[in-house]
Formats: sequence, structure tokens, C-alpha cells
Amino acid sequence: MGGVWERIHAAADASTSPEVLTQLAQDADASVRGWVASNPQTPPTVLTALAKDQSVDVLSKAADNPHTPAAELTQLAHHADRRVRICVSRNRAAGPALLTELARDADMPIRSAVANNPATPGDVLHTLAADRNKYVRSAVAKNPNLPSVALASLASDSRTWVRAAAYENPNAEQNVVPPARSTHRAMRYAGPLAIPAAVVIGYIVSLLTSSTSIPLWVGFGVFFFLLAVALVWDEFGGEPHRRRRA
Repeated sequence: MGGVWERIHAAADASTSPEVLTQLAQDADASVRGWVASNPQTPPTVLTALAKDQSVDVLSKAADNPHTPAAELTQLAHHADRRVRICVSRNRAAGPALLTELARDADMPIRSAVANNPATPGDVLHTLAADRNKYVRSAVAKNPNLPSVALASLASDSRTWVRAAAYENPNAEQNVVPPARSTHRAMRYAGPLAIPAAVVIGYIVSLLTSSTSIPLWVGFGVFFFLLAVALVWDEFGGEPHRRRRA
């Protein structure tokens, strides 16, 4: 059926017939099988077979496909590789019982995916709103199906990221207090950029001190100081100036 790129193109094309997709699902190349697993036109019987594939990439694509049968999604939800479990967690076809189970997963990215899923039941979202991890709480704060009581609680969370996410929720009340625009922007960009910036600046200072009379330990001291500041900023995200929504 042509070269690998032609087969990949056919496997990814939503207009490809189920018969051709069935044939491509047996391709020796995992990339081809992966695209078949993600194709919305792939028959459920083929997805059932692909859910038992040896490739983690193929399994992840099958776990992400809303047409994958429930029995296979349940099987994939218990896979050892968390990439597969994350894909099940964000699949809108995952049933309430499965999402409830995944919400208790020890891995934070999986709980975050459940928190983002519009199909997650309200009681599960309410539980995730009290998660110990700020990223999970930030994810659930944006979910439009989050119960109002939990949303109000997250609007006064100790972490700026979480409060900002609650403000962005389409169901946020008018009295939810947003962070100031400048702080919100800093929170979004400064935290993730602070750590690599500290590494680069510290490295430059170290190079300068190594070629001058300044002791080398001064350069390393600057580096670790900047790194500590970056880590603290990334953890707490600054404090917002409080004002009411216009």
C-alpha cells in the first residue's frame, strides 16, 4: 500500500474506509497502527485489538479514542505506563466509575487529566478540589462542571495559580476576585521561565568569575541564590492585588 508515509497519511485520514483501516491496523510499523488507533472512523473491533498492542504509543492513542469500547478502556486504565492512563483519564467516553478510580491515582498528571475531563462526575471534581497538589486544584478549578461550593473554595485558595484558574471558570460568580493583570501575567510566564533563567545567569556569572580575580564560589553562590528564588517563585506564584471584577 505504498511507503510508510503514504500508509500513515491513510491511517490518519478520517475519510479512509473502515476496511482499509482494518488492514492498516495490522501494519508492521507502530506509527501506522498508532494513527489507526486515533482515527475516529476506526471500527470498535479494531480498537479492541489495538488496545492489546505491544507499543505504548499505540495503546495511548487507543486510550484517547472516544470510540474505544469500555472494557478496553478499563483495561488500559490499569496499564503500568502512566502515559496510557493519562489518555484514559482525559477520554470523555470513560465512564464515571473509571474516572472515579483514576481520580485516586498516585500520579499527579493522571489526577489532573481527570480534573480537566468534562465527563468527570461532580462529586469526583469536588474531591479533587481538595487535592494536595496545586496543579490538580488548578485544573479542576477550570472545569465548568465543578460544583459551585468547590469553585468558591478554590477562588480563595492559598495558591495564585489556583485562584486565577477559578476566576477563569465560566461559572465563576461576579464576586470572585481575580489577580491583577500584571501579577496574572507574571504568574503565567515568570514561574516557568525563572528556573532556566537562573541556570543561564548563574552559568554566565560562573564563567566570568573563573576568568577574573573574583572567587569562583561567588559565581556558584549567585547561581544557587537565583535558583532558590526561582523555585520559591514557581511554588508560590506571588500574591495578587485584589479587586472586584468589572
